[in-house]
This record gives sequence, structure tokens and C-alpha cells, in this order.
Amino acid sequence: MVVFLLSVLWCMAGLTAAPAGGGNAAFTFHNVTDSAVDVWVNDQYRGAVAARSAAMLAEPVGGAGGGPVAVTGISEVADGYRINGLWVARKTGQAVDLVWGGVTVPTDLASKEADVASPDKHAELFALRWRTLNAGAPGKPFKASDTLISRRWNDRRVWGQMLTVHAGEASALVNSVGMLMVWIPKGTFNIAQAGGPAGRAVTLTDGFYMAVTETTRAQWALVMEEKPDLNKAVEREMPAVEVTWAQADSFGPKITDAPGWSYRLPTEVQWEYACRGGKSVPFSPAGVEVDRIMWSNRNSGLKAQPVGELLPNDYGLHDMHGNVREWCRSWWSFVPSVGVDPVGPATGTQRVRRGGAYDTPAGWGASGIRDAQPPDETAPWLGFRVILQRK
Repeated sequence: MVVFLLSVLWCMAGLTAAPAGGGNAAFTFHNVTDSAVDVWVNDQYRGAVAARSAAMLAEPVGGAGGGPVAVTGISEVADGYRINGLWVARKTGQAVDLVWGGVTVPTDLASKEADVASPDKHAELFALRWRTLNAGAPGKPFKASDTLISRRWNDRRVWGQMLTVHAGEASALVNSVGMLMVWIPKGTFNIAQAGGPAGRAVTLTDGFYMAVTETTRAQWALVMEEKPDLNKAVEREMPAVEVTWAQADSFGPKITDAPGWSYRLPTEVQWEYACRGGKSVPFSPAGVEVDRIMWSNRNSGLKAQPVGELLPNDYGLHDMHGNVREWCRSWWSFVPSVGVDPVGPATGTQRVRRGGAYDTPAGWGASGIRDAQPPDETAPWLGFRVILQRK
């Protein structure tokens, strides 16, 4: 039976999938752009979805138990192409087991190699995208160094479009600058309050998307329109650091692909809630050796590491417990605010920072540890990640 979930109206290209397990999945593709989008599901061309319309792809895909499903959308516009994709492995429980996305390719974009049984004019471009999707590794986000935003193919510009996939209650997207994000559902939890009353509840009445990794140098350069020397892949995948709070705060609003939503720094409550992975634990996933989920002074060599190299938490987020500390939107107070959707004090002198770092003991990376820093200061061990939430 086909079950439709909510279409994502704010996406440039959105997808919804029926819950996994026990049968095939069917997709609805919602196109709110002014150009048609050609769609492939796995390695099969499924046709074009007209501009400003929604259409069901005629044939269900996937097998019993829920196998991996890769979705690619390509739009041809006046000065080039928009292309993006997601690979979601659905399993019992309908969790997103693997997500790999971004406008990526392992070879030169000008390559003519293609072996796709499709009459579509974008078959060659898709073939490059499909090979990249199949080169993914379980549990890993795509590499920022592979992002092809603003590259060229057949003498035309190539850049990203927003693409969203839902699998049961889980949801993931790749935005127009190649940033992978996952859905953090609404809920209630007891926030850690060192030095203050314990066990006071916080309720978040709306969910939000959070970047799977800390903002990378490549993402920073792309969004901020800078051209640093990032010739080595490892340099492009390093977290963006040495940024003030105001610089980090200005990053999100420069991404304008989601009308009615906003990219911004998380409040410290949103950050801790996401860090815990939906569990009341100091480290997520629980029961895993901390050196497998965080970089600290005992395994980092006392230097920052490329993002996404260690295991993700239960929400699919990497490096929350340690690599570099992360700026939050909230002003500092001795104990964090509680109640319903708290944002913290209205004013202050320092901004909250969360998470451990490559030069701190592993215990400092526990989900409830918090401190602060003057917003005009920078540090080599301080970066940030963004969320996407409804306005």
C-alpha cells in the first residue's frame, strides 16, 4: 500500500517515501522551481516533473524489508544545470541508516562516459552522479571536497538544488550548497544544569534540521564567496574555525533556498537536545567507546580532524562530542533556560559554546558540558554548525 507523507513545499525539489519494511516504497516528487526536473530513482529514469507541480513516480521502488534508495534530480535552467541527490538505506524501525548526498562526481565533469538505458537528455550527467552515489560508505556523510557547486559541464554551469527524502519518521536533505542535514524531531528532555537545579524539563514544540557535520572550510568559502587556497581535499573537509560569533551567525542567512524557513545557529537547548540523540545519556550513541565518536586530547594528536570521520550519534550527527567546540545562538547565563522553547537571556556579554574539542579531555565532551566566550574572540578549536527551522 502506498502511503504519502507531507510534501515539502519549501524545497526546490522534495521527495516523500512510504515507510520501509514489508514492501515497496513509492515517491512523490514536489517541484516548486520554474523549470522541469528530470528524476532518477536508483538507476532508472522516471520522467520529468513539470515546473510548479507535484507528481507521483509511476512505479514503486525498493524491495521487501527496505533496501537502499538513491534519488537524483536534474533541472536545466538558462545558464546551466541544478543537480543533487540522496541515498537513504531504510531498515526496520524506519531509521535513516545511510545518507550520502551532494553534487559529487569521481571523474572530470566533461567526461562522456555513460551507460544508462534512458532517452533523457541528462543521461550522461546522471551517470556521473550515480557512480558517486554508489561509492558511498555506510555511516559517512558526503565529502565537502567533492561538492561541484559552481563547476561546469559541457560548458555550462552546474550547481545544487535542495533535495529532501523522508523514510518513516526520519528525514534528510542536501541543500543548495551541498550541506547534508537531518531532521531532529520535537520533544521534551531534562537539560543538564551544572551548578543549578537538576532535572528541570525543556520542551521543544517544533523539530528542525541540523547539519550532519560542523561547517567545513569548503562550505564556508562557498557561502561567504571567498576563494581560499584549499587545494588539498583534507583542507576542504576541515571545520571552519577562527570565526567570531557574528561571523558564524551571518553564515546561515546567506543561504536562501528555503522560503519560510531560516538557517541559523542553534540555541544551546537545541544543541544539547540534538547532541543527546533522543536519549538521556552523556554520550550518544551510548555504550560505544568514546574514542570512536569524538576527537579529544587522547586520540586527535592535538589537532582538528576532517569532519565526519568517526561514528555519528543516534540522530546521525557527527563530531557533536568533540573535534572543535561550537558557537550557539544563546547568550550565557549561569544555568541554561528551561521551559517551552527557551532561547536564553535577551542580552549578555558572552555567547554559549558547546561540545568538546581536540585539545580537551574526553569528559569535557559530555552532552551537558557548557561554557562561554566573548563573541568577538576566535580560536583554532572553535567552529559552528547550523540548523534549519521554520520562521
